[in-house]
Amino acid sequence: MRRFPLKGQRPGFTLVELLVVIAIIAVLIGLLLPAVQKAREAANRSRTQNNLRQIGLAALNFESQYKFLPRSGEHFVEETPGTWRKAQDFHNGLTLILPFIEQESAAADFDLKFAYNDPAVPNNKKAASTVINTFLSPTNPIANERVGGTRDADGYACADYAALPYVEFSGPMLSNGGFRECFLTGRAWPKANYKAYTDPGTGSISPKKLYQLDPTTSPDPLYGCPKISDCRDGTAVSIMFYEDVGRNDKMDGSGGSPNNYYDPFGGAGSTGGARSHWRWADPDGSSGQGQVINNNSGGSMTSIDPKANMFEQSRCPSWKAHDCGPNNEWFSFHGGGAHAVFGDGHVAFVRETITIGVIKALGTRSNSRDIESGENNVSLESAIE
Repeated sequence: MRRFPLKGQRPGFTLVELLVVIAIIAVLIGLLLPAVQKAREAANRSRTQNNLRQIGLAALNFESQYKFLPRSGEHFVEETPGTWRKAQDFHNGLTLILPFIEQESAAADFDLKFAYNDPAVPNNKKAASTVINTFLSPTNPIANERVGGTRDADGYACADYAALPYVEFSGPMLSNGGFRECFLTGRAWPKANYKAYTDPGTGSISPKKLYQLDPTTSPDPLYGCPKISDCRDGTAVSIMFYEDVGRNDKMDGSGGSPNNYYDPFGGAGSTGGARSHWRWADPDGSSGQGQVINNNSGGSMTSIDPKANMFEQSRCPSWKAHDCGPNNEWFSFHGGGAHAVFGDGHVAFVRETITIGVIKALGTRSNSRDIESGENNVSLESAIE
């Protein structure tokens, strides 16, 4: 028998029925959300691959025009016989490829005879403050540590990708002080282009970095650029650029190894300021290879990685310490590994589970299999997707 509502009442859901509907919707959202997140991350990985592909192709187009590759940003120089220093180039490889990624305006502002932060050349700072989306990762959960997600407090634009300038070995010291050259590592300038800097007493300059190019000598920014023929391992297994996502000016080196920047304009009282590795225009924006991929990934800007061993916890109390997490090492937030673009222009996702020996082999450009820990028989191709 059909029932009618009492006079003054409306038909509708009971409270129980409403709660059941809400519960069903919550379950559906719970089922759909991971799928949406997975789809979003897949799209972000695709964008990352495209960014690195553009950077890699730009470097190869640079080579087609000049018949040599862009310098990475750092190199080695023999200060005195048997005493090697890690020195910085005048510019980062990302700066040199600007005309080849449709950034002609920023490139036109740059005077490559001067450093990007030289106070005498304000147009260089203007160019270095240009936000270039190709240099920024779409997966960067700590972008809020930057001003507007893209710049540091001084207005310089940041980068989430880095040229690979050297591989650091912890075994017996090599002729160049324990470092080995990579695909984009350039040669040293003539000795007349260098000078020994005096530490201004700020604690910001490492003794290892006190021998650097002297900007007053006007060193040729394209001197000693590397050539493809320098790579004896094969371009397909030699890294040019890779992910180093999230670097920002909160990474001051506190709590661990300091950043050790040097001031190229004479020390205390100068107006140029120290160079900083989170800026795409900075020669130290290149990231040397010394740690495993995504090292200390369980840490944060303020906390230690609880899964790290005691040595790593001591070395890396947070990502503010140099070479910890995304602070100047091969690092991404995609999970499971990170991308790199190789010397032949292809982009690959490299798993974080590969050994440090294989990582170093992928970084060097010659004699890559002559590495420590007996890794010389490992197939490099098997480590990448």
